[in-house]
Amino acid sequence: MDKINYIAKSVSRHAYLESLFRGIYVIRKNIPTLIGIGLFLSLLLMCIFAPWLAPYPEDAGDTIHLSQSFKPPSLLHICGTDQMGRDIFSRIMFGGRNTLLAGLIIPLVGASIGCTLGLIAGYIGGKIGNIIMRITDIFLSIPPLIIALLVIGVFGPSLKNIIIALSIDWWPWYTRLVHGEVISLREETFVEASKLLGAKNTRIMFSEILPNAIPPIIVKITLDMGYAILTAAALGFLGLGILPPIPEWGLMISEGRLYLPRIWWITTIPGIFIFLAVFSINLIGDGLRDLFDVEVM
Repeated sequence: MDKINYIAKSVSRHAYLESLFRGIYVIRKNIPTLIGIGLFLSLLLMCIFAPWLAPYPEDAGDTIHLSQSFKPPSLLHICGTDQMGRDIFSRIMFGGRNTLLAGLIIPLVGASIGCTLGLIAGYIGGKIGNIIMRITDIFLSIPPLIIALLVIGVFGPSLKNIIIALSIDWWPWYTRLVHGEVISLREETFVEASKLLGAKNTRIMFSEILPNAIPPIIVKITLDMGYAILTAAALGFLGLGILPPIPEWGLMISEGRLYLPRIWWITTIPGIFIFLAVFSINLIGDGLRDLFDVEVM
């Protein structure tokens, strides 16, 4: 038995390595995907190292320079200044930490919950599976912003509450996706072989079935990051996200809308960065979808 398990694990590791090298080779030839990866990494590194790269790091707080208010883009302030005289580019660098963090964490939390429930519903089935899928259908029928408004209305606006609110709405999509994948995989030969070798249900679900359902999950997580960034920015725009003076891209757009169209840079430049972030993530997601040749909901 131990020898069989050792051989199975060795074959599995070899297959994973082969798939990894094949993926790297394919992505190297996909120019849009490489552009997306480069653009997203640039934005991510810019935000991570904001305290050291920002030209005016003190402007990320409640600093006020009224004599510098509404300065247009120039060599001194490449993205201009806002109504408080704060450097917009510095605030974008710090604000991106909150916006991108929400975009990264929300799909991962939703996937963690949804994948576990989808595995149980698809593999165990029966009454437990039916209950899980009916609860999933209920949550799928509720618009994301309604749940977000409810959670934020009860607990107050903050980054943590945005992540909790949107994660509550995101998990049902992963439950449905994984449920369908598990149903198609549970009758495969490798699953039957694991049962004959005496493997427990938990081992079959998480060591045999889940790894084979990973490709569509990865693609969906990647594409959902863009949706999460847009939704988090929308909540910030509505004043339901992070509260000022902490910078956040959606909040910055909301603050600048009062001065349009004359003072265009306060709103336009944060909007451009939101576009670049979502655009780069979509390029990466499309590349991964082509690589794995999967369809996601």
